[in-house]
Amino acid sequence: MGVSLLLTICLLSKARGELQPQIPADRGQTQEGAALFALNCASTYCHGEGGKGGGAPGLRDRSLAPEDLRHLILAGIPGTAMPSFGSRFSSSETDDLVAYLVSLSSRQSGVNDAVPSAGTRQPPRESTRAVPEAESNSTAGPTIGPPTGRVGSGGALVGEAEAGRSLFFDSAAIDSCRVCHTFEGRGGKVGPDLTQVRAKSAREIFESIINPSAKIDSNYSTLNVTTRDGRRQAGVRRDESEERLRLFDTSTMPPVSRAIPRTEILSIERSLRSAMPDDFGTRFSEKQLLDLVSFLKASRQGVTLEEVK
Repeated sequence: MGVSLLLTICLLSKARGELQPQIPADRGQTQEGAALFALNCASTYCHGEGGKGGGAPGLRDRSLAPEDLRHLILAGIPGTAMPSFGSRFSSSETDDLVAYLVSLSSRQSGVNDAVPSAGTRQPPRESTRAVPEAESNSTAGPTIGPPTGRVGSGGALVGEAEAGRSLFFDSAAIDSCRVCHTFEGRGGKVGPDLTQVRAKSAREIFESIINPSAKIDSNYSTLNVTTRDGRRQAGVRRDESEERLRLFDTSTMPPVSRAIPRTEILSIERSLRSAMPDDFGTRFSEKQLLDLVSFLKASRQGVTLEEVK
């Protein structure tokens, strides 16, 4: 769920006055809602285990109005990392999730004592649910502003590693590098860990950013899965067993995990295109690209344009 959820809830509640919870705190209902929360909202990138907080606000000990919660769950918050769950949850599942979130309120703190946490109960219906996977062990770097290029000797544009770090860990962008990639223990697990990429040349790193499909690690190639009912699902393999295949669905940001039962799979095809967006060459300025390469190369002097061309 998104970082603006708590602020939006507070504004809506203030506008309509103090609201009392309308959803009954049924023990079974809150347990079902807790399982949905654990699977969809409890990563450290989102609201954290048991709503303790993570990349998004904590939800414990807050006066949460059910009407506002339902609206935000179904509609999401455009322009933030809070997606719409309207097409993912049934009406009863939404009720379960709202009941659980209300149970986290300070006015109903006792109800939550028996609700399972993300690590103590196997959530039901995993094959149809999604969970954000881009996790971080610490707060992401500051949001970057407009590029301010540093010019080296002879007028050459030079990248700056610290600016690249801010771009990589940009917490305001739902599709920044750290959503999919890990660097020194921070970030997501959808794509390769980039900690050791500094061993490559600046040109290789630059090319992998602007043309990711030129060379694809087979462990992170896109799989196109067709099910027996004709549905198609594309994503990067997360893990698999005899019972199911789990994919990171990269069609949405942040990517979510989807589980497909083996009995429902008709065919699996490997794509020749990378799941990584191929528009970074136009989305980022030359200065920003050099900043990223300088950061990944751990270059104190900064990488120049001549080094990557």
